[in-house]
Amino acid sequence: MRRIFIGLIMGLALMPAGVVTAATPAKGFKLSVAVMPQYDDNVYYSPNGTEVSTWVFTIAPELEWSKEGARSFFNIGYRGQGDLYLDTESEIPGQELDSSDIYNNYLKFNFGYRLSDHVLFRLRDNLDNTNRPDFRLVDEMVYGRFIQNDLLADLVFKTTDHVELSVGYGNTVIDYYRDDDSVDHDFINSQGHQFNAGLYYHFNTRTKAGFIYRYYDRNFPDADYMDYTDNTFGGVIERQFSDAWSLNGEIGAQDRDVDGGTWSSGTNLYYNFGVQMQRERSSLNVTVGRERSQAPNYSADFYTDYYLQGRGNWLMTARDNLFLEFGLRWNDFEVLSADDLADDREDDYQFIGVGYAREMQDRWFIESHYRFMNRGSNNADYEFGKNVFSVGVRYVIF
Repeated sequence: MRRIFIGLIMGLALMPAGVVTAATPAKGFKLSVAVMPQYDDNVYYSPNGTEVSTWVFTIAPELEWSKEGARSFFNIGYRGQGDLYLDTESEIPGQELDSSDIYNNYLKFNFGYRLSDHVLFRLRDNLDNTNRPDFRLVDEMVYGRFIQNDLLADLVFKTTDHVELSVGYGNTVIDYYRDDDSVDHDFINSQGHQFNAGLYYHFNTRTKAGFIYRYYDRNFPDADYMDYTDNTFGGVIERQFSDAWSLNGEIGAQDRDVDGGTWSSGTNLYYNFGVQMQRERSSLNVTVGRERSQAPNYSADFYTDYYLQGRGNWLMTARDNLFLEFGLRWNDFEVLSADDLADDREDDYQFIGVGYAREMQDRWFIESHYRFMNRGSNNADYEFGKNVFSVGVRYVIF
């Protein structure tokens, strides 16, 4: 799966014993539009001496529609984003942007239906259609349009007051179109199928533990030597310490079998643990973890990723809201191609971001954000520093 290093792993809500429930979105219809000028001092995530700074003007409409019935809930959200880059020249070949083609679409769909007091059906779909340089260069890919659709359906059975069983199927489709004349123009296109199952035990209304199994099969039609399957076995725990504080975690082993034999197969440890705090006027989510992944440029490289990251917000007054995000990551790369020796590349990331939003008057908001990112590496070609500042307005139509 494509991974962006600023992503956060969100915690799962605890399910009270006896009745299958699910977190449901706020009901209603919402529509807003934001206009956000932004200054970026390294738009291409380039090494020292090759940075390109520019102003970016963004307009972003957002739409959300939610409805909840006696046995069902429904939520659909859409965010569009158009960006105008004033300066896109670069000293690095292949990094020229066409501002007329910087548009993005994000769609999320969430549906649930309670078949009975003990059986819940859920259907979720996420569509990401983007060609922002953020996604290209964090992933170290030649500039192009990236389209990914993730569909997941599952059934949750509450067999007794304490035992819960879940089964699900997922489908992922990725299309990546490079803006060059390379013979590998479409080589990242792929399709994945996932099957997952879980068995959980509710010790009480605050504590839940269990075992999970996931099977994932990924196929690259234009590069069959990259096909692989994953089998993952793990244990999970969820604990609600109080009305405000909770913990969730997962630890296990992932076994990868590469069909083409170009990459090495093997079993690897993974884990992630998160602490959440939710109060009336503030929230905090902190996660620590380890995983082993295919390198983001879809080469024969793999890396082990260790991370600590978090996000929080504080409603200071009825009109003022403060946001914070932070993270540390360390990536240990290795080349597993049969024709290459192991690479000794090691990267470390640091990022921190702050944001502020104020309701100026009914329907009008002013928003400002600042984010600093830095990547150090024992290979200077992969080092960069980046500062992004934005300030704009949002109008809530209804």
